[in-house]
Amino acid sequence: MVTERIRPETLSADDWQQIFARPSAEVGIDEGKAAARVAHSFDDYNSPEINQIIAAIAIDVLTTDSDQRLDYLRIVNPSLTDGQLGQIAVITEQWLDRRARDQIRAIAKRCFDNRSDPSHMLDEWNTPQEIKRLVGMLLETSIVDKTLAACYAMSVAHDAAFAAYFVHGERMNRQAGFADVKQTSEEVAADLRFANSR
Repeated sequence: MVTERIRPETLSADDWQQIFARPSAEVGIDEGKAAARVAHSFDDYNSPEINQIIAAIAIDVLTTDSDQRLDYLRIVNPSLTDGQLGQIAVITEQWLDRRARDQIRAIAKRCFDNRSDPSHMLDEWNTPQEIKRLVGMLLETSIVDKTLAACYAMSVAHDAAFAAYFVHGERMNRQAGFADVKQTSEEVAADLRFANSR
Protein backbone atom coordinates (compact mmCIF):
# COMPACT_ATOMS: atom_id res chain seq x y z
CA MET A 1 0.00 0.00 0.00
CA VAL A 2 1.39 3.40 -0.97
CA THR A 3 -0.17 5.11 2.01
CA GLU A 4 1.27 2.54 4.41
CA ARG A 5 4.76 2.85 2.96
CA ILE A 6 4.80 6.67 2.97
CA ARG A 7 5.30 8.27 6.35
CA PRO A 8 2.99 11.27 6.84
CA GLU A 9 5.89 13.55 7.78
CA THR A 10 7.37 13.10 4.28
CA LEU A 11 4.59 15.35 2.97
CA SER A 12 5.24 18.95 3.89
CA ALA A 13 2.69 21.08 5.72
CA ASP A 14 2.20 22.92 2.42
CA ASP A 15 1.39 19.61 0.71
CA TRP A 16 -1.20 18.74 3.35
CA GLN A 17 -2.69 22.23 3.22
CA GLN A 18 -2.99 22.13 -0.56
CA ILE A 19 -4.70 18.76 -0.39
CA PHE A 20 -7.37 19.82 2.09
CA ALA A 21 -7.76 23.57 1.75
CA ARG A 22 -9.51 23.52 -1.60
CA PRO A 23 -10.37 19.93 -2.45
CA SER A 24 -11.37 18.95 -5.94
CA ALA A 25 -14.99 18.62 -6.91
CA GLU A 26 -14.58 14.91 -7.60
CA VAL A 27 -17.04 13.02 -5.43
CA GLY A 28 -17.45 9.35 -4.74
CA ILE A 29 -15.17 6.37 -4.99
CA ASP A 30 -15.62 2.72 -5.67
CA GLU A 31 -13.47 -0.13 -4.40
CA GLY A 32 -11.82 -0.69 -7.79
CA LYS A 33 -10.80 2.95 -8.02
CA ALA A 34 -9.40 2.87 -4.49
CA ALA A 35 -7.45 -0.30 -5.24
CA ALA A 36 -6.03 1.21 -8.43
CA ARG A 37 -4.78 4.23 -6.55
CA VAL A 38 -2.85 2.19 -4.01
CA ALA A 39 -1.55 -0.55 -6.34
CA HIS A 40 1.43 1.47 -7.58
CA SER A 41 5.00 0.68 -6.61
CA PHE A 42 7.43 3.56 -6.25
CA ASP A 43 11.20 3.55 -6.03
CA ASP A 44 11.52 7.31 -5.62
CA TYR A 45 9.55 8.36 -2.57
CA ASN A 46 10.25 12.02 -3.26
CA SER A 47 8.40 11.75 -6.54
CA PRO A 48 5.67 14.34 -7.13
CA GLU A 49 3.54 11.40 -8.25
CA ILE A 50 3.49 10.18 -4.64
CA ASN A 51 1.92 13.44 -3.53
CA GLN A 52 -0.61 13.20 -6.34
CA ILE A 53 -1.61 9.68 -5.32
CA ILE A 54 -1.88 10.66 -1.65
CA ALA A 55 -3.87 13.75 -2.64
CA ALA A 56 -6.28 11.63 -4.69
CA ILE A 57 -6.78 9.20 -1.81
CA ALA A 58 -7.17 12.08 0.65
CA ILE A 59 -9.90 13.62 -1.50
CA ASP A 60 -11.62 10.22 -1.68
CA VAL A 61 -11.55 10.03 2.13
CA LEU A 62 -12.90 13.57 2.36
CA THR A 63 -15.74 12.95 -0.09
CA THR A 64 -16.77 9.65 1.51
CA ASP A 65 -19.77 9.93 3.82
CA SER A 66 -18.45 10.66 7.31
CA ASP A 67 -20.22 7.59 8.74
CA GLN A 68 -18.45 5.35 6.23
CA ARG A 69 -14.94 6.80 6.31
CA LEU A 70 -13.44 4.23 8.66
CA ASP A 71 -14.87 1.47 6.45
CA TYR A 72 -13.37 3.21 3.45
CA LEU A 73 -9.94 3.23 5.15
CA ARG A 74 -10.14 -0.54 5.34
CA ILE A 75 -10.99 -0.72 1.62
CA VAL A 76 -7.88 1.31 0.84
CA ASN A 77 -5.73 -0.67 3.29
CA PRO A 78 -7.18 -4.06 4.32
CA SER A 79 -4.36 -4.57 6.84
CA LEU A 80 -5.96 -2.00 9.18
CA THR A 81 -7.50 -3.86 12.13
CA ASP A 82 -10.58 -2.85 14.10
CA GLY A 83 -8.26 -1.80 16.91
CA GLN A 84 -6.24 0.43 14.61
CA LEU A 85 -9.38 2.00 13.14
CA GLY A 86 -10.45 2.71 16.71
CA GLN A 87 -7.06 4.31 17.39
CA ILE A 88 -7.47 6.50 14.31
CA ALA A 89 -10.84 7.74 15.60
CA VAL A 90 -9.41 8.37 19.09
CA ILE A 91 -6.32 10.22 17.82
CA THR A 92 -8.54 12.37 15.62
CA GLU A 93 -10.70 13.34 18.60
CA GLN A 94 -7.62 14.08 20.69
CA TRP A 95 -6.17 16.23 17.91
CA LEU A 96 -9.47 18.06 17.48
CA ASP A 97 -9.71 18.75 21.20
CA ARG A 98 -11.67 21.57 22.80
CA ARG A 99 -8.94 24.14 22.14
CA ALA A 100 -8.75 23.13 18.48
CA ARG A 101 -12.53 23.22 18.02
CA ASP A 102 -12.73 26.62 19.73
CA GLN A 103 -10.11 27.93 17.29
CA ILE A 104 -11.95 26.42 14.33
CA ARG A 105 -15.23 28.01 15.48
CA ALA A 106 -13.52 31.41 15.86
CA ILE A 107 -12.08 31.16 12.34
CA ALA A 108 -15.46 30.10 10.94
CA LYS A 109 -17.19 33.02 12.69
CA ARG A 110 -14.62 35.51 11.38
CA CYS A 111 -14.88 34.02 7.89
CA PHE A 112 -18.67 34.27 7.90
CA ASP A 113 -18.72 37.78 9.37
CA ASN A 114 -16.14 39.00 6.81
CA ARG A 115 -17.95 37.19 3.99
CA SER A 116 -14.70 35.39 3.17
CA ASP A 117 -14.48 32.27 1.05
CA PRO A 118 -14.97 29.38 3.53
CA SER A 119 -12.67 27.12 1.52
CA HIS A 120 -9.72 28.96 3.11
CA MET A 121 -10.72 28.24 6.72
CA LEU A 122 -8.61 25.12 7.08
CA ASP A 123 -5.56 26.98 5.71
CA GLU A 124 -5.73 29.26 8.72
CA TRP A 125 -6.18 26.57 11.37
CA ASN A 126 -4.25 23.67 9.89
CA THR A 127 -0.86 25.30 10.40
CA PRO A 128 2.48 23.48 10.19
CA GLN A 129 2.38 23.28 14.00
CA GLU A 130 -1.02 21.56 13.96
CA ILE A 131 0.10 19.16 11.26
CA LYS A 132 3.26 18.41 13.23
CA ARG A 133 1.15 17.80 16.35
CA LEU A 134 -1.09 15.35 14.47
CA VAL A 135 1.85 13.53 12.90
CA GLY A 136 3.57 13.32 16.29
CA MET A 137 0.47 11.78 17.84
CA LEU A 138 0.20 9.26 15.00
CA LEU A 139 3.87 8.28 15.26
CA GLU A 140 3.27 7.23 18.87
CA THR A 141 0.62 4.68 17.83
CA SER A 142 0.75 1.18 16.39
CA ILE A 143 -1.40 2.23 13.40
CA VAL A 144 0.18 0.61 10.34
CA ASP A 145 -0.97 3.30 7.89
CA LYS A 146 -0.28 6.65 9.49
CA THR A 147 -0.63 8.63 6.24
CA LEU A 148 -4.11 7.23 5.65
CA ALA A 149 -4.90 8.04 9.31
CA ALA A 150 -3.73 11.62 8.71
CA CYS A 151 -6.06 11.84 5.69
CA TYR A 152 -8.93 10.73 7.91
CA ALA A 153 -8.12 13.22 10.69
CA MET A 154 -7.80 16.14 8.28
CA SER A 155 -11.10 15.17 6.64
CA VAL A 156 -12.78 15.37 10.04
CA ALA A 157 -11.14 18.77 10.65
CA HIS A 158 -12.41 19.93 7.23
CA ASP A 159 -15.94 18.85 8.16
CA ALA A 160 -15.68 20.56 11.57
CA ALA A 161 -14.66 23.85 9.94
CA PHE A 162 -17.52 23.84 7.44
CA ALA A 163 -20.02 22.73 10.08
CA ALA A 164 -18.93 25.60 12.34
CA TYR A 165 -19.29 28.03 9.43
CA PHE A 166 -22.80 26.93 8.53
CA VAL A 167 -23.97 26.70 12.15
CA HIS A 168 -22.74 30.25 12.81
CA GLY A 169 -24.43 31.43 9.63
CA GLU A 170 -27.70 29.81 10.66
CA ARG A 171 -27.53 31.49 14.05
CA MET A 172 -26.87 34.89 12.49
CA ASN A 173 -29.63 34.54 9.92
CA ARG A 174 -32.26 33.28 12.32
CA GLN A 175 -34.75 36.03 13.02
CA ALA A 176 -36.51 36.13 16.36
CA GLY A 177 -40.25 36.56 15.91
CA PHE A 178 -41.07 38.62 18.96
CA ALA A 179 -44.59 39.27 17.66
CA ASP A 180 -45.19 35.51 17.82
CA VAL A 181 -44.53 35.35 21.57
CA LYS A 182 -47.83 34.93 23.41
CA GLN A 183 -47.85 35.71 27.15
CA THR A 184 -50.61 36.37 29.60
CA SER A 185 -50.58 39.65 31.52
CA GLU A 186 -49.55 37.70 34.64
CA GLU A 187 -46.55 36.20 32.80
CA VAL A 188 -45.54 39.65 31.52
CA ALA A 189 -45.80 41.07 35.06
CA ALA A 190 -43.71 38.19 36.44
CA ASP A 191 -41.05 38.73 33.79
CA LEU A 192 -40.93 42.45 34.56
CA ARG A 193 -40.58 41.76 38.30
CA PHE A 194 -37.73 39.34 37.57
CA ALA A 195 -35.98 41.83 35.25
CA ASN A 196 -36.36 44.70 37.74
CA SER A 197 -35.07 42.60 40.62
CA ARG A 198 -31.57 42.42 39.08
